Amino acid sequence: MKSERFEVEPDTVFSYYLREGVKPVTLVFIHGLGDQKETHLNAAEYPELSDYGLLIVDQIGYGARAQYVGY
Repeated sequence: MKSERFEVEPDTVFSYYLREGVKPVTLVFIHGLGDQKETHLNAAEYPELSDYGLLIVDQIGYGARAQYVGY
């Protein structure tokens, strides 16, 4: 799974992992308070999810998005 990031606006970076799937469904993982996107990386290893796309994001102020200024 590949880590992606892009700048939404100055000082705001959107960071996520994305895996394309063969099924037309993408599962979205949102971590809880104090965590980061890497918490859900093990989901990519479950055989039951192997056909699905996965989108695992960092919330504002956590992980790679912690550099958001003015939040």
